[in-house]
Amino acid sequence: ALANRRFKEASEHYTSSLRSALHRSRIYQRVIEKLDSVNRVLVLYQSTSFVQKGESALKSGQFAQSRDYYASALRLNPELTHLQTILSGVEKTIQIRTSEEKVSEAHSVMKKGKYREAHALFQEAIAFDGKCKDSLQEVLASLVPLIQGEDAVNRQRRGLACIENKEFDLALKHFTEAIEMLPPASFKL
Repeated sequence: ALANRRFKEASEHYTSSLRSALHRSRIYQRVIEKLDSVNRVLVLYQSTSFVQKGESALKSGQFAQSRDYYASALRLNPELTHLQTILSGVEKTIQIRTSEEKVSEAHSVMKKGKYREAHALFQEAIAFDGKCKDSLQEVLASLVPLIQGEDAVNRQRRGLACIENKEFDLALKHFTEAIEMLPPASFKL
């Protein structure tokens, strides 16, 4: 921190020296060179600080924060091209973890009988990590009849509400739709 403060002070002194030096003089050119050198060191110091913070966040499992620190370091110093590789790896880890969270959430929702919501969560998981598509295909296929059953139950409930409200024509419509939504296997005795 002390070195960083000293370089900032040097940068300020060189900047003020530029104002008093004759433009295009030898001294002016020398001050510009020194100012450029100091500024490069400051950028390197700041980008190194961001990299260290990124590494620390990565070690503690804070991937989004780590990504932000590495991106800041890369913006400050685009010459650190290896950070692009690190950023790609961190981003992929974030996507895989998000996908795993979506799958876990989908299983939880399935246990509550919310099959349409589970289906949507599985699709989101696939969007984050396409590699899990094959492993989820069977689950997605098994959800189709469950979603149809869920929709049929919802129509049936609407029909029952219509009966309570003495809207018999509308109730008949909802019950008919409910029957039509049922998967064919549900009619077997």
